[in-house]
Amino acid sequence: MAKSKACNILLKVIIALIFTFFSADLFSLYSFGDIPTTLTLIYLIAMFGIFLDFIDLVGFIFGRIKIKEKIICKEFISKILFFISTILISYFVIVTDVEWLHYYSNGNSAPFYLTVIGNGIKLLLPAIILIIVGVVLKKKPLKSETMYGKKH
Repeated sequence: MAKSKACNILLKVIIALIFTFFSADLFSLYSFGDIPTTLTLIYLIAMFGIFLDFIDLVGFIFGRIKIKEKIICKEFISKILFFISTILISYFVIVTDVEWLHYYSNGNSAPFYLTVIGNGIKLLLPAIILIIVGVVLKKKPLKSETMYGKKH
């Protein structure tokens, strides 16, 4: 059982890496063989997190449907919340980077950390709240709530 779970995790990671590098090459963020910059690495890690959460969500849904097991609503919603929080965190990284480029090129006099704090309030705070709600929902699933399948 543990070996099968480890193989599943490894397979998800490999698929997420393939999607990450394929889409990075597609959007000209990174070409295989080049030496990535720090910013490129941050983008790649953010894309990898999004793809990994998405593969986990899709695998969860199809795995439950395949074995005709019930999908607990709270468990499903918690996975959706984790996926949305990953997107928000990735968006924070990208927006902050773009605003840094504008800040640096325009020579603004206001400290840049104010922009980072503003983006953190707009994007990271909701992501943290979604993660907390997702953890709470994941820890206390109700047996009677199902979206698909037979009740046991």
